[in-house]
Amino acid sequence: MNVKNIPPKRTIREKAWRLWHFQKIKNCWEASIDQPVVRDYLKDTFTVFEVGCGTADLSIELAVQNPLKHYIALDVKAERLYQGAKRSEDLKLPNIRFLRAHANSVLDIVGVGSVDELWLTFPDPFPKKSSAKHRLTHQSFLSIYKTLLKEDGSLYFKTDNKDLFCWSLEQLEATGWIIKDISFDLHSTDMNYPTTVYERRYIVNDVPIYFLSCKLSV
Repeated sequence: MNVKNIPPKRTIREKAWRLWHFQKIKNCWEASIDQPVVRDYLKDTFTVFEVGCGTADLSIELAVQNPLKHYIALDVKAERLYQGAKRSEDLKLPNIRFLRAHANSVLDIVGVGSVDELWLTFPDPFPKKSSAKHRLTHQSFLSIYKTLLKEDGSLYFKTDNKDLFCWSLEQLEATGWIIKDISFDLHSTDMNYPTTVYERRYIVNDVPIYFLSCKLSV
């Protein structure tokens, strides 16, 4: 009997159980082994990439609304991706994939100029100054996104954290991004974007959502 095909006992280690099942779902990829498959999926198609997606609520909603576009939801934690992957299976979505990888390795996996839109939704703010390098809007990550996006590609960013939002604005302006739309209270505007479960909790409690979209050129 091949022990690789025997799932760990769920009651012993929930994360290990979800990781095992994540690796068995057809629309889930591991960065270390599926790079050729990822690049083939991106060929000749409009591609939307969500970095640090959690359970990928946003990507799933967008995939439902836009069946002709391809979506990749990336996170480092398989247990989060597993939840999104199972939901996408239930919805029978053919146009979304779930990629387990670190955000700083995404360029090696996906390739230069491969993405039309990139989303950052409620990333960890890493509030300590010493942890700034881990923020997904740090200049090191913004440099990766610049290379990842097509020339006319767009970056979208949502957060409930005002400090992170203002800091991110400074990073974007310092690295030459052109801000297209911006709101310090998204849901008081007429801008219409899908919401996440996390986001809806804040809306109910009247917590403002900070949003911006930007491009590399006019």
